[in-house]
Amino acid sequence: MWDDGGCGDTKHEECRAAFLAAWEHHKEYNPHHWETWTQRGNTYPNEQYVHCIGMVLDWMAMGITFGDTAEEYYENNRDKIKIPKWADELCLTIFKRLRKYT
Repeated sequence: MWDDGGCGDTKHEECRAAFLAAWEHHKEYNPHHWETWTQRGNTYPNEQYVHCIGMVLDWMAMGITFGDTAEEYYENNRDKIKIPKWADELCLTIFKRLRKYT
């Protein structure tokens, strides 16, 4: 669910359009989103690994807001998240290691 920023019913569609535009801009310019880093080539060695780890950290932060874990988010959305096999395996390894600390 998205927040309309307190715009209320009269400006609901304008706020929604502004939110969606801001969201698309955020995804395009922040490579921790899989939609972005999977489309970019490596500028530096292992850059995609760093973005993949940042993606998991972002999911962990989202979990604080939405009341789930990064692993739960991933499992619930895995069919929509189009990442390479190595990234899927890295995510699963990270989740396995995180379970030791929760």
